[in-house]
Amino acid sequence: MSVEAFFYLSNDYMLVINKEGVILKMNPSFKQFIGLKDDQKQTLNLFDLVYFEDAIYFNKALSKIINEGHHDNSLECRFIDYQTKKIVWVNLSSVFHSHNAIFISAHDITRLKNKQLELSDDKSKLLKLIELVPHPIFLKNQDGKYVLLNDAQAALFNTNKTTFLGKDDSFFIKDPEQLAKVKDSDREVIQNGKKVTLEDQIVTHFNGKENVLHTIKVPFQNSFDGEVYILGVSIDLTEIKEVERELRKTNFELDSFVYKASHDLRAPLCSITGLLNLMEKEEDQEIIDQCIREAQKSVKRLDNYILDLTNLTRNSRLEVSSHHIDFKSIIFNCFENLKYMENADRIELQVVIDPDVDIDSDKGRMRIIFMNLISNAIKYQRIDVNSYIKIHIYNQAEFVHIDIKDNGLGIKHKYIPKVYDMFFRASEKSFGSGLGLYIVKQIIEKLGARIQLESIEGEGTLFNIQLPNTL
Repeated sequence: MSVEAFFYLSNDYMLVINKEGVILKMNPSFKQFIGLKDDQKQTLNLFDLVYFEDAIYFNKALSKIINEGHHDNSLECRFIDYQTKKIVWVNLSSVFHSHNAIFISAHDITRLKNKQLELSDDKSKLLKLIELVPHPIFLKNQDGKYVLLNDAQAALFNTNKTTFLGKDDSFFIKDPEQLAKVKDSDREVIQNGKKVTLEDQIVTHFNGKENVLHTIKVPFQNSFDGEVYILGVSIDLTEIKEVERELRKTNFELDSFVYKASHDLRAPLCSITGLLNLMEKEEDQEIIDQCIREAQKSVKRLDNYILDLTNLTRNSRLEVSSHHIDFKSIIFNCFENLKYMENADRIELQVVIDPDVDIDSDKGRMRIIFMNLISNAIKYQRIDVNSYIKIHIYNQAEFVHIDIKDNGLGIKHKYIPKVYDMFFRASEKSFGSGLGLYIVKQIIEKLGARIQLESIEGEGTLFNIQLPNTL
C-alpha cells in the first residue's frame, strides 16, 4: 500500500498543516470529523480546533517540531468537534516537519480518556467513602507496606497518612511479640487467601500508648496487576475495654461495699443490743454504768461509720465548688471536733502556713480530708512518746503542698499500696470503718490533686497533698 493510499484510507485523523497552523491537506476521517464532504474544500486553521486550555501546550509542541524536525513522544490534547462543539481527546502519535509542512497523525482517544476519568472519579469517591468511616481502614501489599489508608488509621498512631505510606508495621508497633502476630496474620491472608480476625489485639506504640483493637483482614486482588493485597478494618476497643474494667471494679466495690457495710453497721447494733440485755438483768450499778459507757462507744462508732458513708456518697454526687480556703480555720475546727477521741489530749498540734499561700478550692471536701487524716493520727498514736501532728502548707511550682506528719505507729511497708482500698484496715488495732483513706483518695482525684504517702512502722507517717492552684 502506498503512503498516499494509507493517508486516505486510515481511520485515524491525518492532515498536513503549515507553520501557521493552516490545514493544507486532510484525509476523509478528518473531513468527517469537521463535517466536510469529500468534494468540499474549506480553509481551516488547526489552532481553531484545539481546545483553548491546550492551545499554549500545542503551540509549544509545534514550535519544537519546526525547530527539531520531529517529535519522538506522542502528544495528547483536546480538539473541539467542529459539528457538535464537544471536546474530543486525540493522541498525536506521528508528528514531523518537512519542507515547511507539518504532518500529523491523530487517534481519537476520547473513550479511553472518559474511562480514565471515570476510574479517577470512582477512586476519588472511594477515598472519600473510606474517610467517612470512623474506623481505621488500610490496604497493605504483600511486603506488609501500607499503600492506602484513611485518616482514622493514621490518627490511631498519632501521625498522618504521608508518614504511613510505604512503611510497614515495624515503624509503628513497639512490642516485638505484637509485631510478630501482625506479620503472621498478614502472611496467612496472602498465603491462604482467607479472612483473618484478630480479636482483642493489643498494639503498643513507640510513645507508650496502648490500644486494644478488633481487626479483620481479607485478601484483595487488584484487577489491573493481579497482585493480592491485604485489606483491613479495625475497631478501636480501647475505651470500651476501659469502661469494662471500670465496671468490673465498680461491681466488685459495690459487692464489697454492701457486704462490709451491712456487717459493720450490724456490729455496733448487736453490741448495743447485747449491752441492753445485760443491763436488764444486772443490778450492780457499776456494771450498768460500764455497759452504758460501752454502748455510748458503739453508738459513736456507728455515728462515725454513717458519717463516712455520707461523705462517700456526697463526694461522688456533688459537683466541686470553689471558695477561698482558710486552712488555719479548717484545721483547728477539725481538731476541736476530734477532741472527744481517746487520748486526743496527748497530741500536740503544730501548724505552719506560709504567708504566700492563697488558694480557692472545695471547702467541704478540704474539711473531710483534714478530719480523716488528723483523726487517723490521733487514733494510731504511740503512747510511749510525746505525740504530735505537724502540718506545713506551702507553695511550690503550680501546686499548694500540704504536709501532714505524725510520729505514730506508722504503717507496715507491705500494707502501703493497699491503704486507699475500700474497707482496708492497716492495723489490727483499727476499729474504724476502713473508708477514711478511700474517701480521701476519691476526693483528691475529684479535685484534680495528688497524694503521696511515706510511712515507717514504729516511727510515723507523712502524707503530702498537692493541690492545683486553680480548680
